[in-house]
Amino acid sequence: MRFSLINAKASGLLSGKSCLKQDRFCLWNILSKVSEKFKGVEDFTKATNEFKALIFDSLTIEIFGTNMNDFLTKYGLENNEWLMKLYSERENWVPVYLKHMFWAGMMSTQRSEGMHAYFDGYVNSRSTLKQLVEQYEMAIREKNEKELLSEFISKNKVANYISQFGWERQFQHAFTHEMFKLVQEQIKRLWYCNVNPLNEDEESNEDGTERYNILERCIINDWYHKEFVYRVEHREHGQYFSCNCKKFDSSRILCCHILKVIVTKGIEVINERYLFRWWRKDMHRPYIKRFFAGGYPIMTEEYKKYHVLEGDFTQITDVVIGNTQKMEYVKRQLRTLQVNLS
Repeated sequence: MRFSLINAKASGLLSGKSCLKQDRFCLWNILSKVSEKFKGVEDFTKATNEFKALIFDSLTIEIFGTNMNDFLTKYGLENNEWLMKLYSERENWVPVYLKHMFWAGMMSTQRSEGMHAYFDGYVNSRSTLKQLVEQYEMAIREKNEKELLSEFISKNKVANYISQFGWERQFQHAFTHEMFKLVQEQIKRLWYCNVNPLNEDEESNEDGTERYNILERCIINDWYHKEFVYRVEHREHGQYFSCNCKKFDSSRILCCHILKVIVTKGIEVINERYLFRWWRKDMHRPYIKRFFAGGYPIMTEEYKKYHVLEGDFTQITDVVIGNTQKMEYVKRQLRTLQVNLS
């Protein structure tokens, strides 16, 4: 059995020493087969919902294993070859096995869904190869225009805040509107979080680490209530936070559990390390160089200046690219410029 793979290295965001490159099975393809593979299962709708819940809501690897075994027994699927094959390769598709790595907030369902939506209205099954090429260019141009407009709005309009927390202002001023909305989604979930008391053996902080149990409750639907206790750790020295939900590790957005501890401790300003630079509105995005001026009547003056500067740098690169001495010279000059301009 073959499943589509997603290479998680998206737009260069995953290229770094702290990030691992790993292929993920496409959850969209997996879940699209459920109707076929669960045919004949008693209470099909409930079984399907429970299967999705154990995939997305298992907090630990151990919990996933227990939930999966209970699910197979409950619905008599112990001999289902498809599920057995999936389970044997669970490290490549189950979120709990992958959440410790940075995926730029990308779900493994997004390639199939995203590619279909990306070209909606441009091509269909009857499009010729010539039409595909022409429409592809138009689709790319529209998406790039939207990205430029979104960037312009982020830099020139202030998004509304929804709380009185000082650290929300930090995200408001630093993040693009879209990423700030994701932070606000976590702020809204604070309503469902409570700090639980620790056991005596959990309270020890000899290593300078404070530990918190955060109970999160929410109703998913009329038969399933999500209730998990998350463990948040905080080190005052260095202002480090971590949570076993691993949301910050995988998406670089602080989870509601860490935010609950920040609120509990009365922290008004968070460390800059949690204002991930790729999500910042002042971040220059190199891939913008694929844009061309003729296709973008709404292009900002700021970008036009950037485009001119980029063109000068491209010319210099063309001159030195084949000469090691000249390349080293340009690198030294650039480092000097960075120091002088910062």
